[in-house]
Amino acid sequence: MASVLAIDFGNENLVISAPRKGGVDIILNQSSQRLTPSMVGFSENRRYAGEFARQQQMQNVKSTITHLKRLVGLRYDSPERETVQQLVPFPLVKLDDGFIGVQATYLEEVKVFRVEQCIALLLKEVFEIARLQNIHATDCVIVCSPWWDECQRRQILDAAKIAGFNVLKLLNSTTAASIVYSMYHRKRLPETADKAVPVAFVDFGDSTMNVAIVSMSQGAVEVKGFTCDEHLGGADFTTALVKMLLEKTKAKYKIDPTSNPRAMLRFTQAAEKLKKSLSINPIMPFDVQSCMNDIDINFMVKREEFEEVIQDLVARIEAPINHALELANVKKEDLFAIEVHGGASRVAAVKAKIKEVFGKELTQSLNPDECFAMGAAFQAAILSPQYRVELKVKDVAPHQVMIEWTDDQGQLKTNELFKQFNVVPCTKVVPIKVKRNAHVRLFNEQAGELGSVDIDTATDEVLTVRLKVRLTPDGIIDVLEATHQIQEEIIIKEEPKKEEPKKEEPKKEEPKKEEPKEGEAPKEGEAPKEGEAPKEGEAPKEGEKPAEEAPKDAEKPAEEPKKEEEPPKPAEPKKKIVKKDLPVNFIFKAHYGLSATQISQFQNEEKKMAKRDKDEIEIDNVRNELESYIFQVEAGITRDFTEYFDPAKKDEYLQKVQEVQCWFSENEFDRLPLKDYQTQLSILKAFGEPANARRKARYDIPQAIADLISRAEAEKKKLDSKDEKFSHITEEERNVVRKVADDYIEWLKGKLAEVEKAPKHLDAPYRTPEAELKLTTVEQKVRELLCKPKPAPPPKKKEEEKKDEKKEGDNAEKPAEESKTEETKTEEGASAEEKKEEAPAAETKQEGDAPLEPELD
Repeated sequence: MASVLAIDFGNENLVISAPRKGGVDIILNQSSQRLTPSMVGFSENRRYAGEFARQQQMQNVKSTITHLKRLVGLRYDSPERETVQQLVPFPLVKLDDGFIGVQATYLEEVKVFRVEQCIALLLKEVFEIARLQNIHATDCVIVCSPWWDECQRRQILDAAKIAGFNVLKLLNSTTAASIVYSMYHRKRLPETADKAVPVAFVDFGDSTMNVAIVSMSQGAVEVKGFTCDEHLGGADFTTALVKMLLEKTKAKYKIDPTSNPRAMLRFTQAAEKLKKSLSINPIMPFDVQSCMNDIDINFMVKREEFEEVIQDLVARIEAPINHALELANVKKEDLFAIEVHGGASRVAAVKAKIKEVFGKELTQSLNPDECFAMGAAFQAAILSPQYRVELKVKDVAPHQVMIEWTDDQGQLKTNELFKQFNVVPCTKVVPIKVKRNAHVRLFNEQAGELGSVDIDTATDEVLTVRLKVRLTPDGIIDVLEATHQIQEEIIIKEEPKKEEPKKEEPKKEEPKKEEPKEGEAPKEGEAPKEGEAPKEGEAPKEGEKPAEEAPKDAEKPAEEPKKEEEPPKPAEPKKKIVKKDLPVNFIFKAHYGLSATQISQFQNEEKKMAKRDKDEIEIDNVRNELESYIFQVEAGITRDFTEYFDPAKKDEYLQKVQEVQCWFSENEFDRLPLKDYQTQLSILKAFGEPANARRKARYDIPQAIADLISRAEAEKKKLDSKDEKFSHITEEERNVVRKVADDYIEWLKGKLAEVEKAPKHLDAPYRTPEAELKLTTVEQKVRELLCKPKPAPPPKKKEEEKKDEKKEGDNAEKPAEESKTEETKTEEGASAEEKKEEAPAAETKQEGDAPLEPELD
């Protein structure tokens, strides 16, 4: 079924979820893990993503791309790039647009990939994981850091386009957490929005720390404000811990793991594990087996030592919290709850510091790793027409947006277009006076240039152009249209009125005549007034016309001849002035993001690489099948099912197996074309599969024959039925069909005996279609017999027929008068007493008729 996914894109791991009826589900990956690594890998033959990338990371250290979230929107010249380069083993190179690219070895060549291409590969793996769970989706909601700017958000959207998926919304992580909190704690929240309470959400992830203040009530979530420290996260704690552990390792073992990429990878993984363990235990061993030069590292580390090296990082927690409260205009004591999430929130020192800053107890009522993906799944359900979620979410954009242009007088004007924490989505119209053309600039302090609009009115006349700018649900800028208004005079077309029956209008005043008083009839010779009907019950006199037809000349005195009337002048049409929007030519160019041409180019490259990946996966599958089939056939010939192979050809078969095994051993470390592996596999299957089929048949045939015998016995039982509807079937007829069924059963038993006696290296002398056909014949015979119709009833005797005819004749000789008078004649078979009572009544009625006429001679 079509559905929608929710993806929490983290720096170390990602979580996949999907809305379902009644809630949301976390989707497990191929290893049945709820957390999927946020990494991709490139090898000599193919690419890897997610769990498979982590499995081959140790063999392909320099071409496995990690820390993808920190690479999004990263410029090569930024100080952050130097920090990230120390965390990753692969080189970060400068691209033409100033952003970083990752260098990896792919198809035995050193290539540079954009971050968008790496994320696109990871997104395809996410949707493949969902497909394996029978969730066929093309739309998704992606969780991102709330402080991400235009550049970072556009890179994620471009990555989704390259992968071929549609992003319904980029959802801020703190907003996602508040949605889950609202759904799971609905009863604790106020019922109405006017009594909404503020809740603080602290997202302490692997790469950033985000703090949001959200106003919440039942069925409504409104983000008031948030802050972020983009350089404070769990990865920074790991880096500090690794430095301390390296110092101890160098002092104790006199080795430097940083000189060996694989050794450093094992060292870092062990440090990450130690960090998580120290969150629970006060002291833990640090253990790295065979780190380098066959030296095992092992020593104890106390929690106090760890907290000492991260105390400067922990001290930075206070500033974002206080700033968030200030922006939202909320006091600490007014907070309804303080929810802490994210993997780094498990560190004991972090929890203690957050509690100290707020001065209240913290709550972790939600899963710190999965709550963001679950909130995104609820948001996906809200946006999807397949689900109904009663929740209103008001998300905000993190940064202010300014607009700047030069008007027709040459003056530079700058205005605030969208304020910080503006609700999204939002659309605004900006009036700009333009003479011929104008250049409009959109920018902010965080990302700098956001985009530009070039307007061309194609006239030297000064026009007021209305520029419609939209802040999308993803928090990016888009220009929808540019128009200018004109005033136009239009004629209002009056609809023709429907013709109604004309009402008689009163005449103009005439010389008064003596009129009869009320209640008096008009004088003789006078007609009623025009429009006045005669009195009720009074008709016009004979020879008089009705009042309305009376000639008017008789009523009026002679009038002077009228002048010829002039023809009426046509009425002036009604006019109306309306405002009309006319489109204006404009070109909007976003400063960040890939162009349509670049996206198309990367899509084509992705399709080619995806096809190669598919071919390589098929080679792996056939190669693995060949390797296992070699041992399976060899064991079958020599040990497991040797009796199913032709004894005369066993040596020949073993020779072929050895030849294929030698070929495989010689090419074990080479990667050959798919056809070569398929050829060798077909050689073995030519004699291995028939033996397997014979072996399987020997196990299946006895059970199949037993099933057929039971079905035949069931047909025989039908013949023993004593039901009344089968009473017309004789025992002789039943025995005939019973014999057919018995013969079939004996035939099956004979076939089973033949199968058991036949040599196992030969095909069994039994064919299932033949046995099924014979059973069908038995079933048909039984069905024909049981469906045999009953014989017709015997004919009646001649004497009974004569009596019936006599009765019918007596009934026909009754007089017609009797049949007429008996209107309610009783049905045939009425009692004789009723007939006697009716006869006198008929005679009485006949006597009471008119006297008979005398007979004529």
